[in-house]
Amino acid sequence: MRFSYLLTAFLAGLSIASPVPKPEPAGTAELEVRSGRGGRGGRGGRGGSHGGHGGNGGHGGHGGNGGHGGNGGHGGSGKPPKITETPAYQAALAAHHGLEEDKWYYFTMKTPLGQTIPGDAETKTELEKLQHKLGFEHIYIVVGQVKYHKTDIGGKHPKIKKDFDAFVYHMVKKPLKKGETEYETQQKNAVWKPDPSKRLEFGGHISSTGKAAPNKMKSAADDYIEHHPIYNVDNNNCNTFVQSMIHHLR
Repeated sequence: MRFSYLLTAFLAGLSIASPVPKPEPAGTAELEVRSGRGGRGGRGGRGGSHGGHGGNGGHGGHGGNGGHGGNGGHGGSGKPPKITETPAYQAALAAHHGLEEDKWYYFTMKTPLGQTIPGDAETKTELEKLQHKLGFEHIYIVVGQVKYHKTDIGGKHPKIKKDFDAFVYHMVKKPLKKGETEYETQQKNAVWKPDPSKRLEFGGHISSTGKAAPNKMKSAADDYIEHHPIYNVDNNNCNTFVQSMIHHLR
């Protein structure tokens, strides 16, 4: 037997025992690779489930709802202060309801007809003429500061005392020297005790701090007396004095 025939027979036997696989399209092979790997399920949010689907990747579960915010704290429980008002404050408040702490104000105060004025040397004729001209017996100017005296604020017994710390100016005919004027003052540090028969009338607010207002008032009063030394019922009386003081405050 020839050698070439034997070789051909041998190769034919090998092909029968181990057949060569038939190639497949690339798309089919790629699909098998993808389907062969099980898809991992997405990680669920807090409170969600982890369910992975085979094949395509699973969708993660929905996250849980966030917790509710805490309730706000309670406000302070400080005891409200006990508020009292001095007679001077009440008199000023009756004339002007817009009083504010630490502010300065001025008022006029009139003596009704028929009341006497201590220290005034006006004659009966002068008084009658002045009364007819003005419609009142006498006039004053009251200047003061609203003060709140506070004690134990934030404690067990808080208190606030509202006061109108005021002083008063007015001018009378000097009784010792005929025809000469003088002014009388009640200093700021003296307690002003309003007379119910003398009603206050609101004048205005004064832009002043510290001792500026009382110093201005004293200077204005001194200046007026210096330039108006002789009393005259028509043009140098209690009312002209007060109007001059008001002019210096504006």
